Amino acid sequence: MPHAEELRRLLSVPAAAWSGAWRRELAGISPASLPALARRLIEASLDLVHRDTGAAERAALAARACARAAQGLPESSRADLRAEATAVVANCRRVQSDLVGAGQLWRRVDGLACLGTREPAQEARIASLKASLYRDQRKFTEAVDELLIAIDRARLADQDGAKARYRLQLAETLRAKGSPRAALAQVRKAQRYLGDPSVAQLAFGALHQEILIRNDLGQNRQALALSRVLAPHYATYAGPVFQLRGAWLRGRLYASVGEHGQATEIFEELKAGFLAREMLYDAALVSLDLALAYAERGERGRVRSLAHEMYDVFRAQQIPREAAAALLLFAHNALDELADAAFIAETIRQLDAQRPGLAAHNHRTRIR
Repeated sequence: MPHAEELRRLLSVPAAAWSGAWRRELAGISPASLPALARRLIEASLDLVHRDTGAAERAALAARACARAAQGLPESSRADLRAEATAVVANCRRVQSDLVGAGQLWRRVDGLACLGTREPAQEARIASLKASLYRDQRKFTEAVDELLIAIDRARLADQDGAKARYRLQLAETLRAKGSPRAALAQVRKAQRYLGDPSVAQLAFGALHQEILIRNDLGQNRQALALSRVLAPHYATYAGPVFQLRGAWLRGRLYASVGEHGQATEIFEELKAGFLAREMLYDAALVSLDLALAYAERGERGRVRSLAHEMYDVFRAQQIPREAAAALLLFAHNALDELADAAFIAETIRQLDAQRPGLAAHNHRTRIR
């Protein structure tokens, strides 16, 4: 693979090293190879960002450095490369919940893009990334506008797979906005382009979106039936953490149709899985789903035992202050056997509303 050794070396450079005298990290690399390396690093960052944010950030910062030092390109093409590399750095900031820092970087992206070639496929990619920031900022009108630009530019570039991807992103945004029927229409449009096996992962994503939307519409049994169809495919098309999220959704769907035994089994496995990965916030939240399943079955003693078991987790530094307050209030009420199903469901609703990028599923089923 061309540039494989340089790529491995650059991906191992700590993020802090790209501040200050960053050019020394590129020593020994031919300036003519830097554009290709930058593009590979951009792809790596986008691939890693929801699986390993630290690695994604290292790739993005290395891509930006390569783009800055690149030679042998027309100035407009170099501006394109710098714009896209800076956009993926901003995307990492967004995923790390630094929305202010991401917004500041986007001002740089916009300035560079004005100097670029205006090549449609790249404009589409940048618009898609910008839409993700707007969505997390809850600026839904701006996010939709950017995604319509992305879809139009993908059409000009004759990229059916990209059109499908951006329509699914639009569906996710419309769903977060509270427009599930419009979101479902976008999923249907995306699915027109997803018959080929080469886009099987996008087809998987489309079905996952449909499950979420049908649950938003109160069609819980249809959503559960689709989730059973999709369940065996998470191992193929999703990373380990997203597999846990898929199971979380399925557990909440079982709970929403009154199958609390199935839900309890899933939530118990998830709590253990999140704790094993030291994902304490997720472990805390899924323990509330488990508590609700216990309460729905009248098992207040198990709710109390769970609150006692999870008390130290609820106080962990990883958990935001407001969420910790709600979790500890639940724990204190549960330890006094005062936490009934209605109280737990309301606590879940409050905590779900605090998590960026999530959208409601009735009173309880919300998943990232």
